[in-house]
Amino acid sequence: MNKLYIVGRFVADPEIREVKVKDETRTLAKFTIAVPGRQKDDPADFFHCTAWGGAAELIGKYCHKGEKLALCGSIRLYTFTDSEGCRVNTHEVNVETFDFMSRSPSDTQPTSQYRRKR
Repeated sequence: MNKLYIVGRFVADPEIREVKVKDETRTLAKFTIAVPGRQKDDPADFFHCTAWGGAAELIGKYCHKGEKLALCGSIRLYTFTDSEGCRVNTHEVNVETFDFMSRSPSDTQPTSQYRRKR
């Protein structure tokens, strides 16, 4: 089973764009979530995340730098060689479900959870 549950804050506004996948155009959101360490002096962990379709649209509309998000997804590890010839390991979380944890001042943020249709 490949499931990751995290609660953290956006380190920047999410990057939203339209991507052509096969014969359709889909919305993609890319963002990074900072998760604080267990102890006060522990450093934060940073998770690179992607969301697709309706999830990406909601995240793009309602989420901004510093806001809190709880999410569930699967993690994928990648290895590549950079321009200097060094091998680099990285990861990406494919968001499946999420909950908004911050309330916007205007209270326009949806209150329900997002669940991807299967």
